[in-house]
Amino acid sequence: MASVTLQPTTAGAASWTSAPNNVLNDGSDSTYGYDDTNSTGTYDQDYNLNATPADFTTMDTLSVQARVQEDAPDANLTWDDLRVIIYGTGHLTLLAALNIGASTQSLGDPPESSTPSNLPSTPQSFGYINTAATKSDWDGATITIAIIKTRQKGGGSVQMRVLELTLSGTYTPASPGGGSSNPGPIVGGGFYGGGD
Repeated sequence: MASVTLQPTTAGAASWTSAPNNVLNDGSDSTYGYDDTNSTGTYDQDYNLNATPADFTTMDTLSVQARVQEDAPDANLTWDDLRVIIYGTGHLTLLAALNIGASTQSLGDPPESSTPSNLPSTPQSFGYINTAATKSDWDGATITIAIIKTRQKGGGSVQMRVLELTLSGTYTPASPGGGSSNPGPIVGGGFYGGGD
């Protein structure tokens, strides 16, 4: 059995507050990525995943789980959903999503709470995994993480935080003879963000 930690290596566009270190895969609730925009909308961020193990050939299963919280819940600004999708280099190849139609995978409606919680409560399998995608597709993979929120009234600058993000699954490793053998686990994940 082979294992590897898959975690993003660089921050992407500017919708999220970012820092040049991996704070969302460090096991700490005091570091996080967040969005505090005081408007209704979808706020997303792309992060590159690390290269897969040397013996990786294809992905067999993949699930995702986040740890989330709000810094100061506000009834006027609600966090409606947290969604993810994974593409190959340049967003040209769909790798993991809700379905083959490239719908984002919903992790659910985050609780409006300052108490950290897992979302969903147990890791959720992606509805679609591109099992034909190769090592080169996955080595250039990008995960898009989206916060979807609604501004009810005045609202404020509530930080909707993603404290941790974990990807776990199995892949088919190359056998010494060039074919493939039994799947091995892939664990880990996380993305860059800012924190206190």
